[in-house]
Amino acid sequence: MLRLNDRSLGAVLVVGCLVLLLSAPGVPCVWAQAGDESAFRVVTREEVYAAMLIEKRKGYSLEATSNGGRLESSMILQLVRWAQARDPEKRPLLIRHEDYYWAFLEVMGLDPNTAPASVQTSYDYRLDQRVEYRRERILETVEKGPQPELVVAVKSWWPDTPDAPAHYTYVDSLATPHILVINERVTSYRLLDMGEMVIFDEITGVKGRPVNGVLGLIFKVIGPGRVVQSRLAVSNDGLQVVFGEARKGPMSKTVTATIYPDGTVEDGIPPNRPDLQALAATLKQPLKVQYKPMRF
Repeated sequence: MLRLNDRSLGAVLVVGCLVLLLSAPGVPCVWAQAGDESAFRVVTREEVYAAMLIEKRKGYSLEATSNGGRLESSMILQLVRWAQARDPEKRPLLIRHEDYYWAFLEVMGLDPNTAPASVQTSYDYRLDQRVEYRRERILETVEKGPQPELVVAVKSWWPDTPDAPAHYTYVDSLATPHILVINERVTSYRLLDMGEMVIFDEITGVKGRPVNGVLGLIFKVIGPGRVVQSRLAVSNDGLQVVFGEARKGPMSKTVTATIYPDGTVEDGIPPNRPDLQALAATLKQPLKVQYKPMRF
């Protein structure tokens, strides 16, 4: 009988599914209706490009699936910091699908229809992303652990019309193994900047499973799993340490993984790297946060 190693299960779901969620732009929120433009601030294509370019200059692969969480969190937090300085009204942000797509192609030097599957699919579905960053509308209280430096909520969906699909799927062939991504109509997550680490929390609306190899056979039987939280920190030489939790039904698994700048994923922490061990310890420190309901 085939047996799936617990850490392998966690690594596939946390490092695979989560970064696919975070590497793709989201979709329009309910208050983004015609005639209601004052409710949000549209992020310009130049701003999206500038935020992505900052990340490219750090020397890690923006196209690698496993680097998607790092790219998306860094880009959003940078855009929020610029918005805090430029917009006294602190309006939520709108990142339009066409601006994200064309900025990504320009930064990466790609031609149309050659973007990674997550980016291309988001563009094809005309999916925008909305970002709330007013702390008083997101955070209720921190019951345990340090206060976050910045709190962000991202909620996205496409209009609920009679012919609208409940979800869409695609296979990300840049992941190893290849991963089937299931993106439901409504997705959301919280993003906490803790200084030394970034936390993705209360992730909803995205599932995934491997589609090839032994893991693909197993998940074809048990169905897709979902990621509920992931934490990441970056070392001085550009390696990511990721600690996350994946769930499948009543089962819950946690995993620690190392991601190299080229996107290579290693289960656990490599030997003789006390700095990465220290980052892993930071990621695992207790934190209990109560959020306010998303109302945007």
